[in-house]
Amino acid sequence: MWDIKYICEHPGELTKALRLRGLLDDDGSLISEPERGIVALDEKHRRLLQERDEARAKRNAASREIAHLKRQVAVRQRWLHTLIIASLERGNHDPDEVLLHAAFQCLVDFMTKYNPESVDWTYDEEPQKVWEEIRALYEWWTNVRPARVDPLSDPTLDIPPLFPEGNDTSVERRKKYPRFYEALHQHTKLEKQWLEEDQANLHRLVEVRPYLWT
Repeated sequence: MWDIKYICEHPGELTKALRLRGLLDDDGSLISEPERGIVALDEKHRRLLQERDEARAKRNAASREIAHLKRQVAVRQRWLHTLIIASLERGNHDPDEVLLHAAFQCLVDFMTKYNPESVDWTYDEEPQKVWEEIRALYEWWTNVRPARVDPLSDPTLDIPPLFPEGNDTSVERRKKYPRFYEALHQHTKLEKQWLEEDQANLHRLVEVRPYLWT
């Protein structure tokens, strides 16, 4: 049995063998028509195999791209259904604190993930004012509010013991720890001020809520 690879690599050998066996007339040609036909079929077969491999490679590349896009869609869908509050540490938080941070996290996500700068806010006076308000609230939440300093966080404060010692009265404790009680007084005032500021800006955020989409 003749190997097709051998026939193609040794032109004329098949023709010679067929003539020696009397299976083919000698017309003087080096390569007979049957051998040319076999070689042509082999070339066509090789070409079809190459085309098949190229088509398979394109199909595999397209499949990988589709799989990649599906993963991206899945990640985006999970992200759309998940609100990660970056400004809160892990642990338990009161609902009022969660509400404030969750609302402003929506603003942060809007500014950092939805590309609001691509929107034309200048087409009318109202959206232009709203865009200025959105940027002001974003600046307040990301830079101004985190810069708050609690007087009680001063590491140099000498903090009185939780329980009085002996006959220690509140007056004596205040005389003994004046800086701490002054810081406590300032903390109480600032806490009220910050609460009012948080509440006011939360209301401002609710007012611009209808514009938080692109």
